[in-house]
Amino acid sequence: MKRFSTLLTVFFFVFTFFILGCSSESKTLKISPPSLKFGDVNLGEFVTQDITLTNKYGKLLLITAISISGSNDYTITAGNILPINLDKNAIHTVTVKFEPTSGGPLVAMLSVLHDASTKAREVDLTGNGIPVARIDLSDTTFDFSKKIINRTHTHDLDIENIGTSDLEINNLSFTGLGAAVYSISAGGQHQLLSHLEQQQQ
Repeated sequence: MKRFSTLLTVFFFVFTFFILGCSSESKTLKISPPSLKFGDVNLGEFVTQDITLTNKYGKLLLITAISISGSNDYTITAGNILPINLDKNAIHTVTVKFEPTSGGPLVAMLSVLHDASTKAREVDLTGNGIPVARIDLSDTTFDFSKKIINRTHTHDLDIENIGTSDLEINNLSFTGLGAAVYSISAGGQHQLLSHLEQQQQ
């Protein structure tokens, strides 16, 4: 019975220490929001979000390190010039950019270290990279005005998918060509030949 009582006492002290430790962390430095969710972002584009650091310590607080681990698609673009001196109740803003380079879920962790604790505060970073198709045309106008009549003249048109997802062209309406269906892989090319036959009136 005495042994059980001793174990119970030890458990109580450990539990109390854990609760007080977590509570003191939040009372020292408040981070808002506690996580950043960037949602769906197209590849080739980017989104920025801010977090605020508020000194709840009651005296000067020194931010000694701000870093990101995990996916390289997250970077700190503002607010990371160290060290950062925060007076009582002072607020500091840190800007995080999410610029996905691959499709799918991308996760990282932002860590903040200050002189009132040896344990870093952490902020979860989550977002999804969305592949998109992007079309590029070699030309946007065809000039047949100075061609010899009664002859067939041609122009080449290169259609290139410069995006990160497959591109499907489901309607092409050139005179004399009619509708067609093409599928172009990411980074692939397809060449079309446009015909115009000028006839003497």
